[in-house]
Amino acid sequence: MGNEKVKKESSLIVIYNLAIFLLALIYFKVFVYLYFVPIAIFSTIFFLHPKIIKQSPSIQLLVQMAMLFILVTNDYYLVGLIDKLSGGLPRLDHFFANFDSWLFGDQFSILFEQLLANLGNLLSKLLNDLLITVYVSYFLNAFIVGTICYQFAGLDQAKTFFFSLMLFYMINFLLYLLVPVTGPQFFLSESYQNQPLFSAWGRLLYSWVREGQTTFIDGFPSGHFGVTFLLTIWLFNLGHRTKYLFLAISLLMAGATMALRFHYSLDLLAAVPLAAISFYLGKRFKTLSII
Repeated sequence: MGNEKVKKESSLIVIYNLAIFLLALIYFKVFVYLYFVPIAIFSTIFFLHPKIIKQSPSIQLLVQMAMLFILVTNDYYLVGLIDKLSGGLPRLDHFFANFDSWLFGDQFSILFEQLLANLGNLLSKLLNDLLITVYVSYFLNAFIVGTICYQFAGLDQAKTFFFSLMLFYMINFLLYLLVPVTGPQFFLSESYQNQPLFSAWGRLLYSWVREGQTTFIDGFPSGHFGVTFLLTIWLFNLGHRTKYLFLAISLLMAGATMALRFHYSLDLLAAVPLAAISFYLGKRFKTLSII
């Protein structure tokens, strides 16, 4: 059964990356050979699988994390590369910005900027520092919850967890290409009076986020909020004591993505069903796993 799992999931990853490659070649008129990198990686995993499953469960968990990290970072970069090589995909920000203006009476991030102006520099820095810290925690939270899942429910459940995450990212990256949205930070840059106000800690995190951004169409849907919401679903499903903590983190993440000018409300709304679908499919096809 172990090798059969690998065959099924490796085939899924190969088909996905080939589909994105063909989409880029035929629709966007760009040739991105680097989409064969994850194909090569997971083909290697296929052949090494008999050796991997002989390792301890903790080693298998680390391999699981490493493979997800490689797949996500590689395909995220390639989405940005397709956008760049195509000369810039047509942005749809105007639709998203108009929706927020209708919903809030103005852009949420502009209203938040006005609120902070009335609070003073100290409170503004404290609040923005909290939001950017929550925003950056996204890069670790999946591995934290994956470890919780492993310790609380065992390796098989942890594999199902990582498979559901992989499904989320695959759909998410495809939607980046089909619905290119760059976000308020770029589309509405001239509408803001100032850059967000941070302490030295907040400035460090914020600069790290901005400098590490290799894709500029990563607005719809919000991966930060969607993944955090998916982690929360998993913790409630497991009945783990951290579930309410991550529920609070999800709410703060929603606020952070909009207040710090990364996302529109529709980005967050679309992430909710995507997270739910990824959880359902992950559990439904739990015989699949990354290794």
